[in-house]
Amino acid sequence: MRAFGWTYKGLDTDWYNDYDVSFDWDNDTATVTRRHQTYTTFKRVEPYSYNIFFKFWEMLMVIHSWIRRKLIWLLFGLLVIVFGISIVQLVLSGYLDPVFWIAVGILGYIYGTSLVYALFGFLTRKIFGIDHKLKNRLEANGYERDQRL
Repeated sequence: MRAFGWTYKGLDTDWYNDYDVSFDWDNDTATVTRRHQTYTTFKRVEPYSYNIFFKFWEMLMVIHSWIRRKLIWLLFGLLVIVFGISIVQLVLSGYLDPVFWIAVGILGYIYGTSLVYALFGFLTRKIFGIDHKLKNRLEANGYERDQRL
C-alpha cells in the first residue's frame, strides 16, 4: 500500500447492534459481548495520479492482492504439510523431493509477484515525480503541500 502512496492510519472498528450472551450456569454469571469488526485503514489524497503506468501497476496489485489473500488460507495447510514431509525426507534420505520445489515456487509466486508490483509502483512514482506533482496541484488549489490525512 505504501508503494502506491497510501498512508497507514491505524485500526478502525465498526460496532454493530448485535450482542452475544453466554451463561455460566455453574457460577450463576452471564457475559454479554457486542459484535464488531476491526480493519486496517489506509488513506491518500484523491485523485492521487493520472499516470497510466501507475494506474496499471496499482490495478494489477489490487487484483493479485485479492487472489493472494484467498490463496494463502487455502494453501497454507497444504504447504505446511509439504514442508514438514520434505524436512523429514531430507533428514532421512538426504535429498528433497520435487514437490518441495513446487511448494517453494507457489510461495514465491504468491509473495514475489506482490513485491514486484510494489517495486514497479514505487519506481513509477519516483520516475514520473507523482508525489511532487500532487503536492504542486494541492498548493495550486489552495491546500497545504503536506496533508495530514
